[in-house]
Amino acid sequence: MAGQPVGWVAYWLKRMESSRRPGDGRPQLPARVLLHFSLFFGLVIAPPPSFAGESAADLYGQALEALRSGQHEQAITSLQRAVELDPRMAKAHGALGSLYLQLGRFAAAEPQLERARDLDPGNVQFAVNLAHLYSKTDRTAAAIAAYQEILRSHPDLVPAHLGLAATYQMAQQFQNAVKAYQRALELDPRSAESLANLGSCHEALGEEDRAIQCYEACIQLNPKLKMAKGNLGAIYQKRGDLDKGFPLLEDAVRLDPEFTAARYSLALVLIQRKAFDRAVQELEAVLAREPDHVGGHYNLAQAYFRLNRREEGKREMEAHAKYRKVTEEIELRERAAVAEPNNPTKKIELALVYERSNKPRLAADAYRAAIALDSKRADAHTGLAALYLRGGNLDAAIAEYLAALQGDSRADAALDGLARAYAAKNEKLEEAIGLAGKAFALKPLPRYLETLALVYYRSGRQEEALQTIERAIEMDQRNPSLRRTRARINGASGHGDE
Repeated sequence: MAGQPVGWVAYWLKRMESSRRPGDGRPQLPARVLLHFSLFFGLVIAPPPSFAGESAADLYGQALEALRSGQHEQAITSLQRAVELDPRMAKAHGALGSLYLQLGRFAAAEPQLERARDLDPGNVQFAVNLAHLYSKTDRTAAAIAAYQEILRSHPDLVPAHLGLAATYQMAQQFQNAVKAYQRALELDPRSAESLANLGSCHEALGEEDRAIQCYEACIQLNPKLKMAKGNLGAIYQKRGDLDKGFPLLEDAVRLDPEFTAARYSLALVLIQRKAFDRAVQELEAVLAREPDHVGGHYNLAQAYFRLNRREEGKREMEAHAKYRKVTEEIELRERAAVAEPNNPTKKIELALVYERSNKPRLAADAYRAAIALDSKRADAHTGLAALYLRGGNLDAAIAEYLAALQGDSRADAALDGLARAYAAKNEKLEEAIGLAGKAFALKPLPRYLETLALVYYRSGRQEEALQTIERAIEMDQRNPSLRRTRARINGASGHGDE
């Protein structure tokens, strides 16, 4: 691909995947941009780390070897040691920051990328990755400004144009995204991915004829690009041109059986062709992946009714009514957030609805948007931290809990969450005991005692852990989580569960 930054790692636009749900009546981005991390070397087996007497350059080399074999944590250890030995080694800071970025440890990535950029301002790769970090953490204005600054000195750098376009697209600034993609295509006219993205933006703007032109040109360049085939097939399905839409949608699903939006549109074509048995199969597959798909439940019910499977049809209509209510609540909160774009509370309320609807990615985006408006909102940082903690991203969770406590040192949920994160990492356990105790003193919840018990357990203080979890169970005798925690502690201490 033309215009890739020179260096050991770079971000660029790799492909698009549709997140539309055709026919379910809910406005969505026609696609989401996926930015992939790539390494410019082959695969070898990395030796175990050995730091004694080694230079920063040796450690940097070890990190590259570890990365070749996918041993990320070993690479991080080597790079951390390298920057300790040589704090001015820009490429080590840049490599460490880029690796953190790939792993989703955004709080750890940012200072490393900033340090690399400051040490070596001529290396555009560091600036591009930093701009991408801003975009990933919902700092749209900062990302746009960073990409624009890069393009002032590197006007023909394709990854920067693509990063800028993707940021505009994810922010739903589709007119600006169109201009950026068009410029990228002037520089790299055979980029099928850019054509697909451009078509997606035209589709979002209601410019279907232009979208069709882009998708068709994209497919000519890359017949295996599923997003272009799926979205083009969905347009033809909506227009009633089933003969054109059907093969495109079949191809998209064949290329990616998990491409739910294309499978849903394929099912709609099958219903229109009265192939109800197969439509049922496709819709059941859609709902297996997306149980809250409103249109999926409705159309599956109609297909069941056509096949005289009335009880199953009634069941699906009940599910449709249930999820439609959830969708309406989400839409209400989304409209409120749009009506007051500078109100962080509306973003947090939207995040909570997304969490209740089991949409963690959207919830995280909403929390980040609230933080961008008010960086001192402890509840926003705490909500985002809890999502990170449940997802196993402990470093990011800890960073967000600490940010919450900077905004409000008495935020009990943040104190408790930070204690749990430290316990999960098996570090700072004495501090974690104090945090959990303070959380319980501020708000005497059984969950906070459970956290304290878990930290005692991690610290090897089994008797105190048992006493604490028993107190929690006395407060909430019907909570199965507390009993599971007691069983875990009992098993370690040899008492046996009662």
